[in-house]
Amino acid sequence: KSLGDLGVKCVTVMASEIPWNGQGCQAELRYKANLFEYSMIPVVRKADGSISADFSIMQRYIDMCAKYGIDECISVYGLVNVWDCKNYGERTAPDYPDGIHVRAFDEASGVYDYLRTAKELDEYIKLLEAYFNETNQNDIVRIAADEPADVVAYRASLEHIKATAPSFKYKTAINHAEFVNEFGNDIYDFAPYISAMFSEYDALMNFRKEMPDKRFLYYVCCCPEVPNSFIRSELTDGYYIGILAALAKMDGFLRWSYTCWTDEPNVDLRYGPFPVGDLGYVYPAKNGEPLLSLRWKTMYRGIKYFVLIKEAEKRNLAA
Repeated sequence: KSLGDLGVKCVTVMASEIPWNGQGCQAELRYKANLFEYSMIPVVRKADGSISADFSIMQRYIDMCAKYGIDECISVYGLVNVWDCKNYGERTAPDYPDGIHVRAFDEASGVYDYLRTAKELDEYIKLLEAYFNETNQNDIVRIAADEPADVVAYRASLEHIKATAPSFKYKTAINHAEFVNEFGNDIYDFAPYISAMFSEYDALMNFRKEMPDKRFLYYVCCCPEVPNSFIRSELTDGYYIGILAALAKMDGFLRWSYTCWTDEPNVDLRYGPFPVGDLGYVYPAKNGEPLLSLRWKTMYRGIKYFVLIKEAEKRNLAA
């Protein structure tokens, strides 16, 4: 509900383990934090070697989000551009062009394992595509990638999944400006980092004219210093983030880490190199509900400004 109140329209789904490599929490020993990202989809390797998947948990989460107005997009993470930092060992499927970790119960051995080949991963991805098609959700599904750094590697991963599941559309958070032109025809939802938005602004606006059905957002994360939503940030940054989205002709704003908490976030929010406050907009209250921060409230007002500016544009209220 607190996400819906903030204007969030996109559900975040985990379709594999550690798409962000757990933010390195296995190797980060200075602070207590379990940031391992768990898949929402139980998978089974049957005794005959075939793969099955249970999408009911994922669907329950999607339905709960829709109840609170978060229903315009389903971002599926963990199938392309997995952060392959090897904190958790080598790739579990060495012949696949991306470092995907899909945990599976193996019926033959009676223990948990990972899908170990490209063939198994392709079968799993086809099951997911078929499920979204059968439930009439595929139009709003986006296979999401976060900050790909290698053009050749991302192209290989993208082309493989496009061949495997041709009906999927793609969403990418881009922090390297050259990706804007390189992947302009492949990506349906663009989310450039704030500096890439400015450096490639003309290209983005040209894509917008050529492809009006695409969505364009911008994002900030653990940087830049301004505008942002750290504990040390000026609260007016929250207003500015929403106003900038409107004035830059973006469709919205992307931000990670709504509840990416350390083990005791009400005591110590420090983690690794991240600025304090970067890992959450809300806190866990003692009654189990989200405790809203001042940063949440200024972001809420910034989004209100965004909505008002967009409404003024629709009514041609230039003054």
